[in-house]
Amino acid sequence: MSELELLDKVETADNSALDSLVLVCIGGVAVAFFSS
Repeated sequence: MSELELLDKVETADNSALDSLVLVCIGGVAVAFFSS
């Protein structure tokens, strides 16, 4: 595997984790907003 392919996989994984984190944050804000 080339270094470029490896970097591409790492970036994709980072993006997935970031997307999940963003969704969790939005969900938390929504719950806090609706429950207040």
